[in-house]
Amino acid sequence: MTDSAPITSRTYLLSFLALLVYFGAITMMIRYPTSVHPNVIPLDPNFPLHTLAAQDLISGGTPFVNTHLEWPDGAPVRYLAWPLLVIGMLGNLIWDPIPAMNIAIVIWLTTQGIGMTYLFQSLLQDWVRSTLAATLAISAPQLLIALGNAQFENVAPFFLLLIGWSLLRKKYGWLAVGLLGSCFSSPYMGFLGLLLTLILGFKHRWAWFNMVTTSGIVWWYYHAVSDGMVHESTQPAPSVMAESASPIGLWTPVNIAENGGANLPYGFDRLNILGNSIPTATFDDSWFWVMVTASSYIGIAWTFIGLTGLWMKRHDPIVKGFSLWGLIALLFSFGDILYINENLQLHWIWQLSDWLPGLSNMNATYRFLAAPSLLLALGIVCFGNRWMVLVSTLICLGETLLFTPAHWPIPVQNPNIPSEIQDLDQPFVFWPPPPVISSYKVTMTGLLLDQPVALFSEKGVGIPEANGQLPELGSGTNRRGKSLQQWVDQLVELKVNRIVYYRSFHNDLNRIPIKAHQRKCYNSYCISLLVQPKGDY
Repeated sequence: MTDSAPITSRTYLLSFLALLVYFGAITMMIRYPTSVHPNVIPLDPNFPLHTLAAQDLISGGTPFVNTHLEWPDGAPVRYLAWPLLVIGMLGNLIWDPIPAMNIAIVIWLTTQGIGMTYLFQSLLQDWVRSTLAATLAISAPQLLIALGNAQFENVAPFFLLLIGWSLLRKKYGWLAVGLLGSCFSSPYMGFLGLLLTLILGFKHRWAWFNMVTTSGIVWWYYHAVSDGMVHESTQPAPSVMAESASPIGLWTPVNIAENGGANLPYGFDRLNILGNSIPTATFDDSWFWVMVTASSYIGIAWTFIGLTGLWMKRHDPIVKGFSLWGLIALLFSFGDILYINENLQLHWIWQLSDWLPGLSNMNATYRFLAAPSLLLALGIVCFGNRWMVLVSTLICLGETLLFTPAHWPIPVQNPNIPSEIQDLDQPFVFWPPPPVISSYKVTMTGLLLDQPVALFSEKGVGIPEANGQLPELGSGTNRRGKSLQQWVDQLVELKVNRIVYYRSFHNDLNRIPIKAHQRKCYNSYCISLLVQPKGDY
């Protein structure tokens, strides 16, 4: 359907303001309660690292080293979700790091919704369908799962749509923006962007130029990840922890995990949670985080209505190109092994990625479902007349929010910081270092105390064994080749003198392999001095 009325600057401004209010409300709903209470802390495993990244960048850090971790040398990193980080950096100029990141997430989702509306309008020539398509694109089940886990790097449908639009309209400058935006959001989104470019633009030399140029830049930026020369929190999951989609999981709303998955509320139980007050908890070793593991759910109503709408528009060249892209991405999402059931598992085409540098490290292939999710959003708004599209959208939104195996509303807590650590005003040693203690707790500790954390990240140290026994710590060297004593000597020269560790660690008769003095234990933490004070004999 084509709009016949001319668009004036006044009309354009009013439409933009209307979209701003509309998508602001949609985003506030998706990110509740962090959107309404930006000072609370989401209980996902990735939020503190994203927040520390934005804070470190605005305070003089670089994209290659986070100075707040492994102080004073810094932790080598390769940041993801760069569009969000840029907004978060600007937010740090106004707010504290935690509200700055919560507000940045709302702004980024709202911006994507508005941007996709204009792109869909250019393709569909119908404002109602375009707005609803953008609404579905930022609220698809796979995106809700990513948002619940704070995997913001995989929430970039705008860039994927921008790539498709730019190729269909032969706007190759915008193609470069879309490719760089998707690649620097996540390698998985970058792969989907390059795949879409190959499918829609394989006949055009400028498309190939953009693909080759972007691939070179991405390889330069991410090759350290392939070599394992980054902080543990930013390394990809090892191949033994492959997170691939399963055919049954596409339409089975359960949390998939090795231990059976966490229990999640469904249906109207989620609506009841909306009225709950935000709990307060002491920030110590009892503080927990939650996540959904490798769920490949894309939705039952989404699939049925979306495929019906795509079939109705099957002769449209836009639908043809996007459908081929979504189908290939779906096949890739099953990873190396197509898991049918315990008795039937087939070798799958993603095994070919072992022959391509970099791709062999991309084991969380369920993230490729972002492509069919965007495709189904397009199909749903092609289903019937406007009223049918509106009803279909409401049904799919209801399925997303009430039945997707994701954390919604976002689990949050207000932290109560114990008095023994809340007044720390300089860098401090945290023991034991990760991975013995989850890096989540380390990053969250540094974030809440707003102080750099000195960690002795020993090479080759594994996680606790099945019986709970901890590996020996302090006998090796860190990634910079320093022994524990050399590392301690460096901290002494820098006048770092406090070692912080959990009271439970002390109660379990664990001993830190660092000479310390004046150990004082409180309810939650023990604190020792690294340097012998003068006159204390």
